[in-house]
Amino acid sequence: MNLKSITPASTAGLSILAGGLAFVGSAGHLGAVDLLVNGSFEEPPAVGWTGSFGTYNFSAAYFAGPAIPAGENPGALYSWRHGIGDSDFSGPLTQKVALSSGASNGDIDAGRAVYKFSAWMSSFTDDPEAPYVTVQFLDALDAPVGDLVALDRTSPTHFITFADGTTVFDRATHEHHWAKYLTSAAVPAGARGALVGVTRSPNAGLGGRPDTYTDLVKLDVSTSFPPSLISAAPQGTGIRPDAALSFAFLDGSSQISPDTAVLSFDGLAVTPTVQRTGPNTSFAYQPPGLLPPGSSHTARLIVADGGTPPIRLTNELLFVVADYYNLLLPTPLFLETFETTPEGSLPAGWTGVSYSAAPDLNVDLGDLNSAAYTNFTVVDSARFNSPLLIYNAHTSTEAYKRVLTSNPLNVLNGQPVQSLAQGKIVFSDSGYRDGGYQVMYLYSPDFDLTGQTNVYLSFNSLWEQNQDSIAAVEYSIDQGATWLPLSYLIDRNDLVLDGDGKLDPAATFGTPRGDIATYLDPLDGQPRGGNYGAFIGVDAGRWSQLGSYISPRIDDDPTGSKRIETFRLAAADNQSKVRLRFAHAGTDSWYWGLDNIGFYSIRSLTAPLVKGPTPATITEATGNSASFSAEVIGVGPFTHRWVKNGSAVAGQTNLTLALGNLSPAQAGSYRLEVSYVGGTILSAPGALAVFAAPPSLVLGQWDFDQQSLAATCGRDLDYFDSFAEVTSGFADANFFGLPPLGGANPNVLSFQGAQGEVPFGGYKMRHGLGGTDGGTNVNQYTLIYDLLFPAGSDRVRRTLLQTD
Repeated sequence: MNLKSITPASTAGLSILAGGLAFVGSAGHLGAVDLLVNGSFEEPPAVGWTGSFGTYNFSAAYFAGPAIPAGENPGALYSWRHGIGDSDFSGPLTQKVALSSGASNGDIDAGRAVYKFSAWMSSFTDDPEAPYVTVQFLDALDAPVGDLVALDRTSPTHFITFADGTTVFDRATHEHHWAKYLTSAAVPAGARGALVGVTRSPNAGLGGRPDTYTDLVKLDVSTSFPPSLISAAPQGTGIRPDAALSFAFLDGSSQISPDTAVLSFDGLAVTPTVQRTGPNTSFAYQPPGLLPPGSSHTARLIVADGGTPPIRLTNELLFVVADYYNLLLPTPLFLETFETTPEGSLPAGWTGVSYSAAPDLNVDLGDLNSAAYTNFTVVDSARFNSPLLIYNAHTSTEAYKRVLTSNPLNVLNGQPVQSLAQGKIVFSDSGYRDGGYQVMYLYSPDFDLTGQTNVYLSFNSLWEQNQDSIAAVEYSIDQGATWLPLSYLIDRNDLVLDGDGKLDPAATFGTPRGDIATYLDPLDGQPRGGNYGAFIGVDAGRWSQLGSYISPRIDDDPTGSKRIETFRLAAADNQSKVRLRFAHAGTDSWYWGLDNIGFYSIRSLTAPLVKGPTPATITEATGNSASFSAEVIGVGPFTHRWVKNGSAVAGQTNLTLALGNLSPAQAGSYRLEVSYVGGTILSAPGALAVFAAPPSLVLGQWDFDQQSLAATCGRDLDYFDSFAEVTSGFADANFFGLPPLGGANPNVLSFQGAQGEVPFGGYKMRHGLGGTDGGTNVNQYTLIYDLLFPAGSDRVRRTLLQTD
């Protein structure tokens, strides 16, 4: 569990915990009354609410992020919805309630009554398309009392806790994620009722029809309640290295006393900063420097209120810092920042070649569809903070704000780089344009690196992958007569593997695909494109050698490919004419921005991070195969070799160690040894145990004795997706009310299966076999299940196996 909030049971002030994260839980508190009827929208539309009503099955598989936690969601599978289309649109809902069941008129008028107003909300994209949930307090004649209280992302008066446990909206992370919105304050004097409304945000886009969702709307009123934890961060894994600690509390009947706070970080007492805003008290602490990559940390805060006797809250959170690399760059030999270049042009000596369609011949840097964006061009990155026009219709969008998305794992010379776009950048766009294809090349002038050795190229890359786009970085030392590879950015789903499951670079570049850009060469009128290799400078005869230069990227991820890219240019040492080539091709895809393109002479680098091996332990039968894999994060070039018990394993020099026809002699401890510019580093050990199997060849066995998907033998199972993970459970058979199996009470895996129209993906199982009878596929194997279905699923179609 990542976070604990502990209060004496008598205070009824426990925070709700779900999945190891801290949530406010229900809006209720000691003595509180939830005034709303059907705030979960589970009842028929006529119950509780007035107005147009729409529901939607919001399974975990539908949303990009975690679902509403089980502790919050009372079995609800429906929410009020605004749909994108006119037929989906649900108009405003309202519900008027009396306050008398929560507090007396005297308590309200004396300022002793406090309300808590909360809702879970989600939207398909980002600001300003969040739903809009409001409460207006009313007097005895239904006239407004006090200001309208609104829950939406643009309001500063509430707390947000996303379902992933974070509390700060990140455009890249939280699109289409559930978040809990909460605000609390004194009920205004004179109030006797309240009108709660659910509608779209006044600033909503998409023609006033945003795809937004609302659930678990609650309004509580009480005069006696303990303080409670609202949020705490960071928590979980993959935390940024400069993360600050924060705890936020809602005051109870008695205020939190800041001078009672005792905060420790990794067991050492530290002093937090304190901020009070209305009934909310926050504590924060910024650890000095950067937290080491992959390091684990614990924070513990004890605080009390001013009551008699005081109520004490003890809150503990655990988190693990992401694996990041601290890039150390010396003074550059050459550096192009684009700051002195006028917008709409290129620096002196730089040239662009374009085969992009120009749907609008006007040159307008505020219109992505115009001729201004048919080629690489310099723009001020501040443009992406404002709406841009798109397509022939010249409609407005803020989607390109994602160009400036920050990746917190970029660390340069010991400092996180908050923005890779620093002022002006050179930019190429292949998205939100009509015309069918966008193909652009950018060539640098020739740089004189005579007398320079250990030459590296480094630049800030603002790339977003689309399933049909490619970015390529190459260099030449002979004025472009031949090109040498540096990196090729391709959707990981488009990588072609051979029969052994290894990357086939020639096929990856050469396979025709219907969604890849094509164009007519203006010189000969012949069609070009249609495969990724059409846009790289390296001759097709060498494509089979380019596997190590292919950099798989994630489709539509606005964060992961915002990187400081750094490459060794081995052939550029002491060369007088070093030229760069950047290529970008797509069909209504995304974008590529470049900044701070520099050459460096680097003689020593910080050690890379070596993640793995994965899995950490393998238990396998004699005659079977086994493999360990590792990942290296840092700046190459790297050389690899696997060692067993300290001695090199012959022929094993890749990131994956493949062992076949296992024998007991191969059991032992395996590590990956990585050599880099400056030294050698070893991975953590991976243990291989080999046992004598029974006559039948056991490839995998899963008993769930560890109450996980870990394998008793073979490779661990994987969840197909997040929906499968959150709807799976482990316990003994008796816990699930199942009969004994073979007279025993074994641990079992329980899963719900499909929910409504949402399919259940199940679990990924890998057998590890090669081809049967000389082929590439396996067609002879046996699977044995102990399987029990509830009687209610009898005569219902169900899938037990899907092969690939």
